[in-house]
Amino acid sequence: MTETLLKTADLPELDMQAFTADPGAALAPLRPHKIVRSARGFEVIDYDLVYALFADQRLRPMSAADFAAHGASPYIADFIDKGIFLFMEPERHRAIRKIFSRGFAGRQIRDHQAVMYEIGNNLIDRMLAKDEADLVHDYTERFSSEALSRLMGFPTEDIPAFVDAALELRHIVFVPMQPHVPRIEAALDTLRAYATDLLDKRRREPRNDFLSSLIEAEKTEGKLTTDEVVWGTVNLLLGGIDTTNFQIASTLMNLISHDAWEQAAADDAVRAVAVEEAMRLTPVSTMLGRVVHEAFEIEGVELPVGANVRLNLVGAGRDPAKFEDAENYRLDRVPPYFPAIFGNGIHQCIGRPLALPELKIGTELITQRLTDVRFAAEPMMHPWTDALRGPKSLRITYRARDAA
Repeated sequence: MTETLLKTADLPELDMQAFTADPGAALAPLRPHKIVRSARGFEVIDYDLVYALFADQRLRPMSAADFAAHGASPYIADFIDKGIFLFMEPERHRAIRKIFSRGFAGRQIRDHQAVMYEIGNNLIDRMLAKDEADLVHDYTERFSSEALSRLMGFPTEDIPAFVDAALELRHIVFVPMQPHVPRIEAALDTLRAYATDLLDKRRREPRNDFLSSLIEAEKTEGKLTTDEVVWGTVNLLLGGIDTTNFQIASTLMNLISHDAWEQAAADDAVRAVAVEEAMRLTPVSTMLGRVVHEAFEIEGVELPVGANVRLNLVGAGRDPAKFEDAENYRLDRVPPYFPAIFGNGIHQCIGRPLALPELKIGTELITQRLTDVRFAAEPMMHPWTDALRGPKSLRITYRARDAA
């Protein structure tokens, strides 16, 4: 143990208002500290330490009880407890994850890539019928929601209704949550009824889709309660739509902002780096919260039981000890170099096998089919919510790229 431990008051403080306005400027004077303090608790801003602490069993994810303390109703807390993999205790998480992960098997995802190309091309065809569009509304949001929904087996004609409800669930991470409770509960009602009915249909008439794979996996991996199946399915909608939507949108926003669209259109390797740079500089997950359940000391800081720890992915992505010229957007880096965006350890993102090809295909199609892409208005970002962030609107002008 370090001979002299730093007291919480001795740690430099991250000003959250300054941080959300200009992350790089707010973080710069706090380096080389790896742990600082903020209004949220202990803030970990060092890349390697963030990545290690993802898998540290002395920290636990936030629980349904933690969310209840921040305004979640019993109904919402029940969904968090039974459905959100990220917040489950380890033993229960392993059992449920083993069943749900069967839906993301390699062959199934490879077969689904043809569907992703179809979805993306159809959306771009519609965009080319006009001179101006919103990349978020007309492309990234629809691409991510339809790609996930069709993999899971939801009928195409039903997608708009339940996607709208799924997007309402993003308010679960808003602080405070209390003003948003009625709309969250209404969205849960919609999704619960729909998922329950569809699962009943798949049990009677299996198909080649995620829900049927989930039902089949129960026969060999163990039975789930109805609530676990339904809420787990709803969780995949919550976690799988906004994340890829925001991350593809951030990738495209950076390409336009840095005049790199044509480079990305011409070179698959450049597109791969562009996706990584977007995850590093503008990560969709800005942080993940953990709670100390076994006191320990790290980097000269004693973390007591019950302390709130924020694994700050924005800070990690801008760590100058890890990334040369960390504040600048560069397409000469060598990927992959930011795996922390998908977590580490038992709670690593279950949808990663789907997210990676979505990011690749979504970026490939739009850059290769559109040229002369320019902003028609200033990009609009969603407000910081302590968990997810990304573009809300990216209005652009463009023209069709001539076929070779």
